[in-house]
Amino acid sequence: MHNIFAKPLDVIKQWPSMGPIASQRLFNTFLTNRSTLKDLKKLVDFFEKYETCSLCQTPLTDSNCQNCMALKHAKKILIVPHILDFLLLCEDFWQQECALILLNGYVSPLYQQSPDSTGLNRALQSIENPDVPIHILFNRSLEARGTLWIIKGLLPKSTPLYDESELLGSKESLFVLSAKELESYKMQLQLKFSS
Repeated sequence: MHNIFAKPLDVIKQWPSMGPIASQRLFNTFLTNRSTLKDLKKLVDFFEKYETCSLCQTPLTDSNCQNCMALKHAKKILIVPHILDFLLLCEDFWQQECALILLNGYVSPLYQQSPDSTGLNRALQSIENPDVPIHILFNRSLEARGTLWIIKGLLPKSTPLYDESELLGSKESLFVLSAKELESYKMQLQLKFSS
């Protein structure tokens, strides 16, 4: 008998982080609980409408980018490497005259990530005032160090630049922190900003 499940299983296996076992479990969930398909449809609808700003890469909620408007008047700029880091910080720091620049990861020749493909060149061009302090919220990986080195080379020498990687410690990114660790991280950032 022809395996009618082979094609949909192959599609699921192509998704990031989906091996053969995980794809079988997810497929079984879709088969046995059809209401999950409605949730999947909501996700598809969300991602079909999802747009980011062409300059700062932050998610757009309407035609005007709130973050780009904040960049013009920000007292501090935070640069984060991943969308999840951005989501964990944006509510807390937009209220404090901060703007966030979101990259699509770190610059890495190994993974063919250039300053253009990460959005770094575009993002740095969106900074109008070179005297605004920039806080780099990266980890301590080799790629993060290289990206920081590139940022230092692209910005005017007078731009105050702060490497905050020691706050993250040995963690890879903000979204792997527990709720308590994330709260502590935010408090440490607040202390740095107030000093």
